[in-house]
Amino acid sequence: MILVILHCHYERGGVTQVVENHVRALRETGQFERILLASGVRHSGLSSETLKAVEWINVDGFDYTVMSWQSVIWNHDSKECCIT
Repeated sequence: MILVILHCHYERGGVTQVVENHVRALRETGQFERILLASGVRHSGLSSETLKAVEWINVDGFDYTVMSWQSVIWNHDSKECCIT
């Protein structure tokens, strides 16, 4: 199974810590072949351990400052995301 977690950013703080805890716990279950973390460009709060356990995807323009987006489109072949 593939899991995607989408958040505006992964800077240090509450949401990032919760996501890292979940990634660690989910990896231990062995139920997920891939875990993808998707966010805007800011992801410096993710630990090296987490970055080794997941694939990080930059969603161009996805941030708190961008509130007019309607959907996120993932292109599996090119491994790119875009906001429409």
